[in-house]
Amino acid sequence: MYRLAMNRDATRFVFISRQESGRMTLTSLTANPGDVGQAPRITDVRLDPFELVAEQPSKLSARVSTDLRITHARTRVFARARLDKDVSYRDMRDDGRDGDAKAADGIYTFDNLLPGSDSKDWNGSRVIRVFIQGYDELDLAHATAVDYGPWPIAR
Repeated sequence: MYRLAMNRDATRFVFISRQESGRMTLTSLTANPGDVGQAPRITDVRLDPFELVAEQPSKLSARVSTDLRITHARTRVFARARLDKDVSYRDMRDDGRDGDAKAADGIYTFDNLLPGSDSKDWNGSRVIRVFIQGYDELDLAHATAVDYGPWPIAR
């Protein structure tokens, strides 16, 4: 992230970022917008079982509504605002495989959210972030990141 600028209310940010292709692009970010515009809408986030349990996989799913060509559907887990590196990660899918019930139904699934048993700090709960990004017909990226939780932790 280069040359970050923000408005007085710290709700809108503009910066230069590098895409995965290596191309530099001007990026804008709005915190808690009233309308997400073309960005994907993320609803109906579910965790089954409801709590994260050491060495037992949980299934995370979320409904995504968009007309965009989705390129990224990811999840991350945070403990006290820091990435919890003891939890396994993989992209969420909507292709009818690896725990996803039906392809192209708008429900993205990650079926192996797995807390490790060697975590040094199991106190408190975790927040799960769902990130969805897609491109429009002009090849402009639009993304939404939503934090859900807190989710309880069980040993």
